[in-house]
Amino acid sequence: MEAAQILQRRGASFRVVPDLLGDAVLASACADAETGIRTGYLDRAFRAADGAALAHLFINGCRVDWQIRQPQSPGPSFVDPLWELVKDQFTRASIDERVDLLQLLNKVAAFQPGRALALARWALDNPLEEPGSERLQRLGFGYQRVRNEIAKLLEYAAYNLPYLGDSAGMLWEIAKTDNRKTNQFPDHPMRVLSRLIGYAPTTPIAYQEQLLAVVSGWFQGLDSADALYSPFDVLDVLLATEAVVQSSDGLSLTMRSYPVALDAVRGLRDKVVELAFAELVSSDVRRAVRAARTIGAAIAGPFPAFNRVPDQEEKDRWTPIFIETIARVTSVAEASKLDPVVVIAIREALRWHYQYSSSETRVAAQMAWRSLPDSIEYRFALIVHDYWGTLLDGGEEPGYRQEAQNALVSSVVIEAIEAWPGNELLHQLEQILVNERLAFGKEPALASPVMWRISEEVPSIGNELCLHVIRD
Repeated sequence: MEAAQILQRRGASFRVVPDLLGDAVLASACADAETGIRTGYLDRAFRAADGAALAHLFINGCRVDWQIRQPQSPGPSFVDPLWELVKDQFTRASIDERVDLLQLLNKVAAFQPGRALALARWALDNPLEEPGSERLQRLGFGYQRVRNEIAKLLEYAAYNLPYLGDSAGMLWEIAKTDNRKTNQFPDHPMRVLSRLIGYAPTTPIAYQEQLLAVVSGWFQGLDSADALYSPFDVLDVLLATEAVVQSSDGLSLTMRSYPVALDAVRGLRDKVVELAFAELVSSDVRRAVRAARTIGAAIAGPFPAFNRVPDQEEKDRWTPIFIETIARVTSVAEASKLDPVVVIAIREALRWHYQYSSSETRVAAQMAWRSLPDSIEYRFALIVHDYWGTLLDGGEEPGYRQEAQNALVSSVVIEAIEAWPGNELLHQLEQILVNERLAFGKEPALASPVMWRISEEVPSIGNELCLHVIRD
C-alpha cells in the first residue's frame, strides 16, 4: 500500500491518502455502515492514545462522527468520551492551555457546532484573571488571547445555519472588548461577522436573512457612548453592489469581484436602509451620524474592482433605488430638527453624487443638499468640521477653488461673530467641539484654523478663549 502511495510514511506513523479514503476507512472501523451501530474501535483507540495521537484521534473522530450521523436521525455520538476529556481539561487549564485547546477545537467546530458553542459560552462566562497592564490586554495579551481564539471557533460553528444566530451573538459580545484595529486582524470578531454576512457565489441568501434579523436586534439598548462598534458596521456589508471573494492555494492569494444581483438582495437592502433612516433622527448624535454613513453606503454604486470593470448597464440598474434613497433624505431633512453634526454627515454621504454623479442621481442629490438646514449654527459647525469649506455651498462643480472657499469661510466667521457675543460664541464653539469628538472622534485641535480666524477678527475673543482653557 505504501508502494501504491495509498499510505505515506510520516516518521513512525502512516497517513492514508487521500483524506477522503482515510475518513471512509475510519468510519467503517467506528460503526457499521448499514445500522450505524458502534463497533467499539474508537473506545479502544481512545484508551491507547495520548499526546499528538490523541489530538488527531479527537479531530478525525469528530469529523467521522459527523459524516456517519448526517444521513440518519441524530443519535448518540461515539466521541462523547473525548469531548468530556477536553471539557475537563479546559475547565482546569491556564490561559495558555485554553488557547492551545481552542486551536484544537477550531478544527472540529464546523462538525460539532453544538458542543463547540457550549464550550465557548463557558469560556466567556468563566474568564481567568488577566495578568499584565491594561495596555497589554488591549494588544491581545492576557485573557483576550482566549477571546480571540473563540472568535475563530465561532466562525467555523456558524457555517451550520441552525447555530448562526448564537455564534453571531457571541461574536458581538467579544467585539465589545476588542480594541484591535479591524483591518490588521482577520480574526477580529467584526471581520468574522462581515465575512459571515457578506455576499458570495456559494453562500445561500438564508445566511444574510438570518443574520440581518439577529443584528437588527442589537440596536435595542445600545449605548453608543461606550460602544466600540455599531451594528451598522456589520449591516453595511449588505449594501455592497459587488461581492469580493478571496481564495488561496497556500502560495498566492486571489481576489475576485462579482456583481450582486439587485433583485435577489433588494429586500435585504431595504431593511438596512429602513433601520438607517430610523436611526438618523435619533437624539443620540453618534448613532444618527453612523446612520448617515450607512445611507451613504446605500447610494455607492459599482466601481472597478480587482478583475472586473462594471459596464454602464450594470450601473444603471442601481440608479432608481439610489434616487429613491436620496429623495428620502430630502423628506427627513425637511421634516426633522437635525443636529448640525448629523447634517454634516449627510452632506458627506451626498457629496459624491452632488458633484460627480450622472445627471439623474446628481439632480436628486442637489435637491437633497439644498433641503438641508443652512442657518449660521449649521454653517459654523461645518467650518469647524471642515475648515477648507468643501462641504459648504461653494458650487456644484467638482474640484477645490481656494479663493471661493476662503471667502465662504470668512463670511461664516464674520456672521458668527455678529450673531453671538464673545462668551456665547465660545459656548457655541465648545458645544460643537464636544459633538465633533462624540460623533466623528475628531480632536479639537483640528478646529484651530477657525479659532485663529476668529481671533484675527476680534482679538479679545481669542484672549477669552485662552483664559477659558486655562481656567477649565
